[in-house]
Amino acid sequence: MSKYSLELIEQHVACEGHYYPETAYFSPDAQTIIFSVRNPSKEPKDHCIFTSHDGGKTFEKSFDDFFRFTTLKDGTAWTAIGGNFVFDRFRRTQFPIPYIGKVVTAQSPEEMLKGNYNEDFAKVKIPDLAVGYGDGNNAHSGSFDHGIVELPNGDILCTMYGQFRQDKNRVPYIPGEYYQYRSWIAVTHDRGQSFEYLSTLADANTWPLPEYAEGYCEPDLIMLEDGSLFSVMRSGGFYEGEDNCYTPLYGVRSTDDGKTWSQPVAINRHGVYPKAVQVKNGGIVVTAGRDGQFISVGSEDGTWWSEPMYMTENKGTWGQVPSGYGSLAVTGENEVTLIYDDGCEEWYKGYENPEKGSHHKVFIARFKVIKND
Repeated sequence: MSKYSLELIEQHVACEGHYYPETAYFSPDAQTIIFSVRNPSKEPKDHCIFTSHDGGKTFEKSFDDFFRFTTLKDGTAWTAIGGNFVFDRFRRTQFPIPYIGKVVTAQSPEEMLKGNYNEDFAKVKIPDLAVGYGDGNNAHSGSFDHGIVELPNGDILCTMYGQFRQDKNRVPYIPGEYYQYRSWIAVTHDRGQSFEYLSTLADANTWPLPEYAEGYCEPDLIMLEDGSLFSVMRSGGFYEGEDNCYTPLYGVRSTDDGKTWSQPVAINRHGVYPKAVQVKNGGIVVTAGRDGQFISVGSEDGTWWSEPMYMTENKGTWGQVPSGYGSLAVTGENEVTLIYDDGCEEWYKGYENPEKGSHHKVFIARFKVIKND
């Protein structure tokens, strides 16, 4: 097992007055970079995108539509996104719960970015799916998240999270029937015409969490150089006041194409919306945020992790601190690029009732991944 470290090469401001740069596209040569952000003014839209054609040196703002996708082996741009598109169209107490997911495809990444894509819908078979509640006491029935991997046989794995009928670990600080999340894998054998449940990444019944944790959620997924799969998940929940709940960012690994998963390994004491990539020398790089955006590098099997390098702090009023929702990509042989936002109460002084994120800055930073032994 090798150990690794990170070296910050350079960073600079990409844009100001926006936050949540959670979705990004990097061209193969890393010269075209596109990322989406929330637009606090909500005019003309509540989201906007920034595009660079010079490797991230300069960016131009527009209000085009943009969402995450992966490029399949044949060059197709593909993604499954969103929550259950038939939610509120069925009786919530019935069994099983029907689930309809959205699939978006384009002939190539270039066509996807031009808006020349096709939207369709597919049934997702999840035997134990339940209607659950989020931290805003919003009812839901699960969601596709940001992890997508194409297996050598052409099957596509997608990460999801929500609650199953057996998930009854209640989170006390959230009103209503809010139970700790689980994360799982859905698989499609026909490129998104239909999906079925494959396996659970982690759940609080099998791997218990403190009662204030939100549960295993926001999972990313990548395929490692040795052909195994690695997923990283949030578990923590509340980040304000006396009831702070800092529970670990966890990683799990599968050596059988996602059918079974290892015991969760803690990567850091906290972290929301994690992203993971692997560079050529074997190091696995992970970023996540809140409390503070950090980046860390782990061994080839994900069992050892470096001390996190913090890019931001998270002290202050929510909406005036870093969102923790960043983007990460491999942009060189042993180089990664991180896009993240920062904000602090000092930047908001003198403004009466400022919109959340309105005085944030979005940074782009490049790192070298060093193999130490």
